[in-house]
Amino acid sequence: MCHLDLLGQAFTLAAHGEVSLRLARLDQGRQQVQRALSIFQKQGNKWGQAYSNRVLGMLAFSQGDFSSAVNYYRSGLEECTLQDVEYAHCLRELGRLALRQGNKTDAKIFLIQASDIYVSHDYPSGREEIEKLLLATVRSFTVYPPNALT
Repeated sequence: MCHLDLLGQAFTLAAHGEVSLRLARLDQGRQQVQRALSIFQKQGNKWGQAYSNRVLGMLAFSQGDFSSAVNYYRSGLEECTLQDVEYAHCLRELGRLALRQGNKTDAKIFLIQASDIYVSHDYPSGREEIEKLLLATVRSFTVYPPNALT
């Protein structure tokens, strides 16, 4: 099988893994993405490795395995450059994870960094998702009536 056929197979597997995540077929998705990651590693395709690691992180996150999710997201960051959109996607997922764990400070940092990359790439759907997540960082603050604390 030629180099391009292998990469096409890997991209298809990774995309199917992401679809499996959305369909809650988590074990199937993980198997597909792990196979994709293996091909990307053998082919030296850094973007594919970053994408696969991010999807594996999303699968781990959906199962409540936050430690593994962080490791996958960080591996994804290591595989691409600071200005790649995939880098922003990994930051966004780290922000989502921090938010889920109640760490609003880290969530804001990750989400703002991701937003800056989305802006530089004119990636409106990424920015819109970041805006929704940033709103979630402030929603849970309690607003007291003016005289409630006196």
